[in-house]
Amino acid sequence: MTYSNITYIGAYSLIAFCSVITHTILPIPPTVIFFCLSSLLALWCVKRNEFKIKSINRVSIFPLLLSSYLLLFQLLLEVPFRALVSPFLAPLYFVVALFYLSILNKRNIDNLINKFIYISLGVFIIECLWRMSHPSLPKGVDEVVVGADRWFYLFKGGGLMYSETNGLAIHIIIVYFFVVWWSLLHKKNMLIEKSCLLVLIILTFSRAALISIPLGWLYMYCIGRMSKKIQIFLFFLVLVITIAVMPTLISNLESDPSTAMKLSVFAEILEYYKHIDLLPFLYGIGNYNSMNVFSIYAHNYLLVFLVEMGFLGLLLLLFQFLFFIKVSRGQFLFVFVPFFVQVMSSTTIFIPHLYIIAAIIVYYSTYYEKDKNIIS
Repeated sequence: MTYSNITYIGAYSLIAFCSVITHTILPIPPTVIFFCLSSLLALWCVKRNEFKIKSINRVSIFPLLLSSYLLLFQLLLEVPFRALVSPFLAPLYFVVALFYLSILNKRNIDNLINKFIYISLGVFIIECLWRMSHPSLPKGVDEVVVGADRWFYLFKGGGLMYSETNGLAIHIIIVYFFVVWWSLLHKKNMLIEKSCLLVLIILTFSRAALISIPLGWLYMYCIGRMSKKIQIFLFFLVLVITIAVMPTLISNLESDPSTAMKLSVFAEILEYYKHIDLLPFLYGIGNYNSMNVFSIYAHNYLLVFLVEMGFLGLLLLLFQFLFFIKVSRGQFLFVFVPFFVQVMSSTTIFIPHLYIIAAIIVYYSTYYEKDKNIIS
């Protein structure tokens, strides 16, 4: 087997199969096994000294720092192995993916990305069909509380990938906006792929996802093409408007059982931080341990990360995303903006799609398309 074949197999194992996530069936998602195989082949490539180390050193520093921090402090907190794997491995998907992208030729990369899109789409379709044929209430949703809206929640649970659809919606939204970005880059229509992903997003019955889509479109087609000064002005304008309408919005949302439970978590977290010691504040209490602190698991990506990984962990996470945005010359925002909106209603922290797509966008924006504005 030739060197080029081995590198392609390694890249294929990592990128094409990152969608194979089954948290409800297996203790460890199959994508982790593919990641380990891919990493071993990457180490073999390193041993051969046939790679561009200079092209991945600087860009990978924050994912490596975040992953190292999570591994060290989760071990010190004696987090079980299964709970440790997800947060520790996720940033490494970016590092290994960017490594392979730096040594593959353009034809192989384009072919690999197309396979990534279609395999992800296939996995999402299978997940949707399974969920629709096996309706089940998500954990923590009481039939009496749900009442007349029971049918709505029945199709939010019972999945193969996740026990509820807000986590699934994150992955589909990321892939959808990546496909939009990819189609603009290559001047392709890809109407069928985008339409299928949109339908799948709607069928998650995630209200956060339905908000993420128009906001993502607004940024991609309007705000993202404006000057930086106008973007900053609009950001503060939206912030002021949000603060002004928040009291009214919260009072209306509290009538919904699901939203009311999520809002109650904020009050619990504020009370928790009034009595917390310095070390748990800085380093967190360990992955999944927030379930032992609050009455319900905080349905918010940033809050979960703050409580479980600590202030330093959240700081590294945010610096990592800012670095992705900077080195991609803002291109990563086309995926990150809708992702950020969606994760305000989800606890999922193992998101290999995000890191794979970040690596692709950073590579095309920084290395392959150095002198070209991909979307302007």
